[in-house]
Amino acid sequence: MAVCDSNPEVLSGYSAPAAHTDFDEFIQEEMDMVAIITPGPVHAVQSIEALERGMHVLCETPCVYSVREAKSLVKAVKKSGKKFMLAENYPWMGFSLELRKWHEQGMFGAIIYAEGDYTHDCRDIMLMVNGKYIPYDERGKYPNAQKSWRVEGLPPLAYSSHTLGPLLAAYGRQSTLRHGLQRRVQDRP
Repeated sequence: MAVCDSNPEVLSGYSAPAAHTDFDEFIQEEMDMVAIITPGPVHAVQSIEALERGMHVLCETPCVYSVREAKSLVKAVKKSGKKFMLAENYPWMGFSLELRKWHEQGMFGAIIYAEGDYTHDCRDIMLMVNGKYIPYDERGKYPNAQKSWRVEGLPPLAYSSHTLGPLLAAYGRQSTLRHGLQRRVQDRP
């Protein structure tokens, strides 16, 4: 077992046999599976690297930012023969579990059409100073604050796992047809 975090202070709370601050060193460890719980923009690259090293992967959402990344990830999964699982947490939140219970009690009919919307107040996780989030209300105190990954290149409509996930989970279904509209976002490599 090994853990990895770029912040050494976070690692001090773990008693794992191996602790790393560098992902490239971490991924060299002998492991059967890896959980990718890092900033979204690196999910695809890190997942692919783990698959190529013969590890099963559990990856936080979003797992990709572009069609190109999606194709590369699918190719890596098929080539490796390993399992890849998207760690979508919304179907397990209280409101989603309640929705599932209501469905099981027969409170809803058949789904003919569904739309989803996802709103996440990210104000307090938008800006960072020295690797730590700063409160949105204090942003004026930090003129050199950097934008966090949550506000760089992730259009809200690309987050379909949070929008339709709870509804699909309540009905024990998967979507078969999806349409989404979004503003043009430069494709990531």
